[in-house]
Amino acid sequence: MTSYIIILEVKQDVQLTIGSKTHTLARGKYIYIGSANLRRPYLRLHRHMIKRKKVKWHIDYLTINPDVNVQYGVLCYNISENKLYSILIKLLKPIIKGFGCTDCKKHISHLFELHPLEYFNELIDIFIRICDGIEFVL
Repeated sequence: MTSYIIILEVKQDVQLTIGSKTHTLARGKYIYIGSANLRRPYLRLHRHMIKRKKVKWHIDYLTINPDVNVQYGVLCYNISENKLYSILIKLLKPIIKGFGCTDCKKHISHLFELHPLEYFNELIDIFIRICDGIEFVL
């Protein structure tokens, strides 16, 4: 099992419409978590990094936006999406209820505000400790 995080930068406030609901994301940095139970999990991260694609998942509504950049992704080997969530929920604020977690009913959201930024180094240290391996994808 491989999970991942992507670090997103919202360059200016954006309106995000998913279904009948519109959400505003403030300028800043965000973390999104997901699972990539694929033979080549880096392909999932690559998909998130390209702008021109068919919208398939909640995260696509963000990643196709010209005011949103995927800065990089981190593959976390042999760790579940649930474990990543249990770590992030203690440190960061989840936003947009149900975002990216329709298959995980107990989760609030898989999108988190990365604020304050001081938690970023702590998160990387945690991932290094708990993952069998991590791989940065730029």
